[in-house]
Amino acid sequence: MRRILIGITTSLAVWLGSTMVAEAQGGGITPNGPTAVLPGATCSVYTANLYLPTPSAYRLSIKVYTGADKDLGPWTEIGTCSVVKANPGVQYSLLTQTVQHVTGPASGDWVKYTAQIKVGTADWTTPVDWTIQCQGTRPSSKVSAVQKSSKLAILTTDRNRRREE
Repeated sequence: MRRILIGITTSLAVWLGSTMVAEAQGGGITPNGPTAVLPGATCSVYTANLYLPTPSAYRLSIKVYTGADKDLGPWTEIGTCSVVKANPGVQYSLLTQTVQHVTGPASGDWVKYTAQIKVGTADWTTPVDWTIQCQGTRPSSKVSAVQKSSKLAILTTDRNRRREE
């Protein structure tokens, strides 16, 4: 009976350890963009740092949602992208993917990106979210006080030109 108990305990420990190692080998996504989405945009560029323990080709799935509340949603899917990416050749690489939107987000709405990768026959990684707010207006085109040239610099230039004559 004691040998059976030791065998069961050992097999359980091996099984649990192997599942944890398999999960760790799946790779990882650390999103870092887009940093802004304009109202009505028909596409956006998703960027992320990608870690693949063993560099190889992988399948990428990105879904784009829009919602009025960052925490509560409700989230409506406005775009999706599923592609097979080539082997980057290194463990750490930058992932860039353009995602088409069926409808553009409204001003003030939140835009959420959910990305997953699948390497070989392994399961899909845990979805990674990236959420930003759709800005209502574009940056001002008016020149700010800092960007205006000073009158003193113009007067100094004119005085130096007079000395050259």
